[in-house]
Amino acid sequence: MAMTRDHIIKEIKKQFNKSTTGFLTQLDFIAKTNISKGTIRYHFGSWNEALEAADVDDPELKSVRANGTLEVSDSELLNDLYLLYQETNKEPNEYLIKTRCRFPSRVYKRKWGTINTAFLEAQKLYSVEKSVEQLLENTNVQISKSLETISTLETNPMNQIKTQSPNGKASTSHTEVKSAPAPTYMHAGAKNKIIFGEPIHFRGVTYGPTNEQGVLSLFSMVSAELGYNIERIQNVFPKGEAKRCFDRENNWWEHVRIEFLYKSSEFYTRGYDLQGCDLVVCWIHDWDACPIEIFDLSAFVKQAQ
Repeated sequence: MAMTRDHIIKEIKKQFNKSTTGFLTQLDFIAKTNISKGTIRYHFGSWNEALEAADVDDPELKSVRANGTLEVSDSELLNDLYLLYQETNKEPNEYLIKTRCRFPSRVYKRKWGTINTAFLEAQKLYSVEKSVEQLLENTNVQISKSLETISTLETNPMNQIKTQSPNGKASTSHTEVKSAPAPTYMHAGAKNKIIFGEPIHFRGVTYGPTNEQGVLSLFSMVSAELGYNIERIQNVFPKGEAKRCFDRENNWWEHVRIEFLYKSSEFYTRGYDLQGCDLVVCWIHDWDACPIEIFDLSAFVKQAQ
C-alpha cells in the first residue's frame, strides 16, 4: 500500500490526539508510525507544513506562524534547542529547526539575534546540568567496577589472596572451586539447517529477512513507492546509494547514502562512521539512541498489510 498524503494526515491527527504533552514532534511521530522523514518531506516539504496540513497545531504555534507572537518562556525555547542538539549531535541550524523543532527559527532570531547565540545560551543553561549527570554516571560506573572486582576475588578460584599469618609468614588462601557448566554440542547436521524468518506473507514473500541481504531485497521491492530511486548497491559501507524526492511540488531530489542492516544496533557494534551514512534500513530497530535516520522495515510491512 503506497503511503498517501491523506494517510499521513490521518496518522498525524491520530498521534496528536494521543499525545499528553499538547504537541507532536517529528521524531515522536516517526517512532510511533514508522513513516519516514523522507516520506513526510516528499508529501509536505517539511514537518511544520505537515502539521499545518493536518491542522493540529496548538493555538500558540498557530499564532507564531501567523503573526510571529508566542507566549512561551525562554527556558522552554532553549530547552527545545538543546534537546535538538542532543538528539542529532549537531549544532542547531535553520534546516534542523524547521524539520525537528517545535518552534520556528524566527522566534529564536527575534529573541537572541541569531540561532547560534540562542544555542550558546542553551548550552549555558543545560550543559552544567548535563555535566553533573555525567559525573554521577561515571561515579556509578566506578562503583560497579569495584563491586565486580570484589565479586571476582570472592568467586574465582584462580585468584589467590595473600595474608599475614600470626607467626609472620605469608600464607595463601584459595576460594572454593565451582564446577563449570557442561558444554553444549550440536550434531553435524544442525550446521546445515536453513533458517527462515518470521512469516510475513507480504507481496509474494512468505518469510521475513534473517540478514542484511534479505533487508536489501525487501526494501528494493517498496523503494519506489517510498520515493527512492536506488542507483547503486555495493559490498562495502555504505551498501546503497539512492535519490530521494523531498519536495514533490518542485520535484526536487536529494542524494542519500543507505546502510542495510538486520539490526540497527549493528551500525554501532561494527563501528561504522556516522558521517558516511544518511539512512539505516533495518528489520529490527533496537538502537533507540541512534543519531541517524532509521527506516524500520518490519514495522512498515506490518502497517502496509
